[in-house]
Amino acid sequence: MKNYYLLICASILCSTIHCIAQQPVQFCSPITISVKAVDLLTQKEVPAQFEVFLTKSQQQIRTGATYDVDACRFPLLQADSIYILVKSPGYYDTEDFLVVEQDTSALISYAVMMERDIPFEELKVNEVKKLDKIYFEQGSFLLNATSIEQLMKLYVALRDNPKMKIQIAGHSDNVGNLKINHFLSENRAKVIGSFLMDKGIKSNRLQFVGYGHTKPATGNDTEENRAANRRVEVLVMER
Repeated sequence: MKNYYLLICASILCSTIHCIAQQPVQFCSPITISVKAVDLLTQKEVPAQFEVFLTKSQQQIRTGATYDVDACRFPLLQADSIYILVKSPGYYDTEDFLVVEQDTSALISYAVMMERDIPFEELKVNEVKKLDKIYFEQGSFLLNATSIEQLMKLYVALRDNPKMKIQIAGHSDNVGNLKINHFLSENRAKVIGSFLMDKGIKSNRLQFVGYGHTKPATGNDTEENRAANRRVEVLVMER
């Protein structure tokens, strides 16, 4: 089964979550487990279909037949590790393990859903896409945390299309030291490549290049245009 991007936040009353013990712990009373799907950006609940499986007891708790808000709620009688698969129209599937060891009154797990990015999935050979939500710290190649969502979408596109090979190209404007601009543009491309390789994308599917100021998207005559020239693009070489 494919792995998908998931963030799990837990709200626990009266206890904590730890690594599950070797022998199952019987709870004094059933724990109410709730799984909710929320949109990554809006943090609002979205309709979803849930599949839950208890690892130790080998029991399937729920397979949702319809896409509902807050549709997944079930009792847990003993310590266990819980596999959760969440599906919602227009979003990438989300999956992870939730480990519950100690007795508690209730637990809520939030599956943060990321919208599908069709343009990434439909890119054709020789087609270029600008990574318009990739941000770096000023004058450096350190990625801003807000870039993660689009990087994950690029990763998913590469993972789901194993024959796809891409070139990651960094560009700059013509302001300042042009050698430094070229260095920054190249290393920004490499940082994105490192992110993808850390996720399991093989290096032979990725190329990195820094063009500096040599391939502007538009003129460098206004700050707005210079900002447009400071960019990272993806070129599909094979798929």
